Amino acid sequence: MRIAVAEQQVATDEHLLDLVRLRFGRGLSAVREVAQTEALLSQARASLQPLRIDLEGQMNRLDVLLGVQPGTSAPELKTPRDIPAVAERVSQRRAARGAAPPAGCHRR
Repeated sequence: MRIAVAEQQVATDEHLLDLVRLRFGRGLSAVREVAQTEALLSQARASLQPLRIDLEGQMNRLDVLLGVQPGTSAPELKTPRDIPAVAERVSQRRAARGAAPPAGCHRR
């Protein structure tokens, strides 16, 4: 999520730089404004790499906890999916064990 926000910020800053350069080309802004906008874009781009490195490290730690080779789960986890409802998971586990659902729990 933080990576997506940072990527969106880069896209926004790129668009802003285009606008500032257009204004500069028409004599409506100063060189200082262009330089400030370029610096903002550079900061936004620089923020992406540490986030990606942190994500990769977290995914590798998860693989180690799962007992698999680091990097194994990365392709599967990069694809966003809906998280199943907790009640559905509990029902599936109970059904797999052959247990009846608790009173008041309705299966779908």
